[in-house]
Amino acid sequence: MVLSITERLGKIIQRIESSEALNESEERYRVTLSSIGDAVLATDGFGMIVFANGAVPSYSR
Repeated sequence: MVLSITERLGKIIQRIESSEALNESEERYRVTLSSIGDAVLATDGFGMIVFANGAVPSYSR
């Protein structure tokens, strides 16, 4: 039983650490894409735009 609790706590800690690392990575991605001067577009498999950074409007004039 003690091992089971220890294993569960270890898994919970891993999930928390993974979640924190993902949040940090997403923040770096967001800051990078919002601060570059070039337009960046991302599309899905159908060619629909699913993301456009802040520089896109200046290119569409």
